Amino acid sequence: MRILWLSHWFPYPSDNGAKLRIFHLMQQLGKRHEVGLISFADPLPGDPHIQALAPFCQVISTHHGPMFHKSGLAELPGYFAPMPRHLVNSYDPAVAAAIAECVASGWPELIIAHEAGPVGGMSHYALPYPQFPRVIEDLELVAYQTARDSAQGTKSRVGWQMRWWKTAQYVRRLLAEFDACTVPSVEEQTCIAEIAPEHRATLPVIPNGADMAGLEGDYGQPEADTLIFSGALSFNFNYAAMAYFLGEVWPIIRQQRPNVTLRITGKTDTATQASLPPHQGVIFTGYVDDIRPVIARSMVSIAPLLQGGGTRLKILEAMALGVPVVATSKGAEGLAAESGRDILIADTPPALAEAVLRLLQDATLRESLRQNALELIRTQYDWRAIGGKFTDMLEATQAAHKRR
Repeated sequence: MRILWLSHWFPYPSDNGAKLRIFHLMQQLGKRHEVGLISFADPLPGDPHIQALAPFCQVISTHHGPMFHKSGLAELPGYFAPMPRHLVNSYDPAVAAAIAECVASGWPELIIAHEAGPVGGMSHYALPYPQFPRVIEDLELVAYQTARDSAQGTKSRVGWQMRWWKTAQYVRRLLAEFDACTVPSVEEQTCIAEIAPEHRATLPVIPNGADMAGLEGDYGQPEADTLIFSGALSFNFNYAAMAYFLGEVWPIIRQQRPNVTLRITGKTDTATQASLPPHQGVIFTGYVDDIRPVIARSMVSIAPLLQGGGTRLKILEAMALGVPVVATSKGAEGLAAESGRDILIADTPPALAEAVLRLLQDATLRESLRQNALELIRTQYDWRAIGGKFTDMLEATQAAHKRR
């Protein structure tokens, strides 16, 4: 089968969760089918990045952007369109033309539109092609729903209610047009099924995963009293998590273990760092080409997230590298991980601090969590198994479309 994948992100280098998911699903899909990619990219990828995909994906075209028209008259059409305003204001005719040319050539037999929430949506570019089976990949709305429910003040609440209503109407129309829509967790499936209960049967859960084969290696022993948070602070959910942790949890930990250090990886800048609460003992690594040894040599990985949706690739990656994880309930949401067996989950500053301190002090607990988490990854979250399930689903979708 020839599969055209439409993406908001070029998946290599895989330096965020969406790119990791796309890269690994494409890699597994390419074992049985031909995959072609049309994507946005900023900056445009060079030959080495295109060649990194070559074993399993043909890059058909890449396009700058997307570019958003955020002010002035160019923004007005989005207010009155039947889809979220940012999709109207970032629409790129060159991408639409590239897709039309690919279709006219007779190449694709199925279209995947990567979504990851309405902000990164590509599904509207696939709407003109009902002759093909079409699948929305990785639709996430829990973060939107949470923002609506937690909005403060009348203006904010009204704004989020209107935004949610318009998004829900748009998603309902999309689901009626597409053959299937994958979601990364049961929580996302439940959220979307509340919007469109008639489409629950076409919302298969394809979770995020970890690359067990690619993460194997000897990275050295964990360094004493070291924590890690792997996530760019340019992403607002990550920034909020670190502002909370450094302001309310970190002082408790440092009071009892003054030599403990925390590494925060990912892109950041001086102004962002300065805006965080006082953070003695914190090391900002910046973007790291190979994150594996940095995580593997840490004693504890933290995921104190307060917002967001999907499932957390940073947790799965740490588990696969044998590093025990402490997370909030929101951070661990969507994972089949049991607190006390595979992970430690806590939701108040004292409880989070206590969980971290327990792991730093108790080698037996660290080893127990490490072994249990590795088994969880092997049995439920290895990309090879997830990719096989995803491929099976696409093949069944194509067969069902042909029977219509």
